[in-house]
Amino acid sequence: FAKFIEQSGNVGIDFARKPLKISLKANYRGEQRLGEQTGAQYGATNGFREYYAPRTFIDFNAEYTLSKRYTFFANARNIFNKDQVLRRYNADTPDYARTYRTENFGVQVALGVKGSF
Repeated sequence: FAKFIEQSGNVGIDFARKPLKISLKANYRGEQRLGEQTGAQYGATNGFREYYAPRTFIDFNAEYTLSKRYTFFANARNIFNKDQVLRRYNADTPDYARTYRTENFGVQVALGVKGSF
């Protein structure tokens, strides 16, 4: 199946002691098979596919309760700034030539205050 991910997993650890809550979460995605490619631009006519390489992202979340009504929060996704790698290859492609594109989205950070009224 196209876009199917055979292996994936999530794990997390939380710490909560008022007024502080902290969590660290990891998400693993195995190789994701994408669409077929003609491969003509590589001198081949069949067997080329695109794949997203396996990757692990680590996220961090924290909350600090200021009062019954207000909580400060900080969230960061992909804290180690891991790249997303798109690979394009067939069985004859050597390992060094399989990377087609590398995408870097940076660390996504959100800071703010939650309010209950």
